[in-house]
Amino acid sequence: MKPIEKIVVDANALLSILIGGKAARRIVLHPKAPKLYVAMQAYSEVEKYLPILAERKKLNEQLLWSIWRMLPVEILTPSTNGPAWEKAWECLHQRDPDDVPTLALALEHHFFLLAH
Repeated sequence: MKPIEKIVVDANALLSILIGGKAARRIVLHPKAPKLYVAMQAYSEVEKYLPILAERKKLNEQLLWSIWRMLPVEILTPSTNGPAWEKAWECLHQRDPDDVPTLALALEHHFFLLAH
C-alpha cells in the first residue's frame, strides 16, 4: 500500500497536533510524515481557539503560538465553484458549514482528510 503523502487537516485536528494529541503522534511525528494542507477558514479557526485551548488545558499560550508558527502546514484556498465545493456543501452545510472549505479542498485536490 502506498503511503499517504498529502493530507488536508481540519481545525480540530490541528489543535490536537498543537497539544501533542493522537493526530501529532500519528501524522506529524511519523518518519514519513505527509505534507499538511489547511483551508484558510480552518487556519483562522485555529488562531481563534488557540488561546481558549491554552487556558482550558492550562498550557503555555506563548509556547503553543511558537509551535503553531513552526508547524509545517500550507494554506490552500478551495474553489468555491465546481463539483468539489458542491459535494462538500451537500455533505456538511446542515451539520457544520464551517467545515465545507476543508472538505472541498480535500475533494478538489484528491487529498486525504484528517478531521477530528
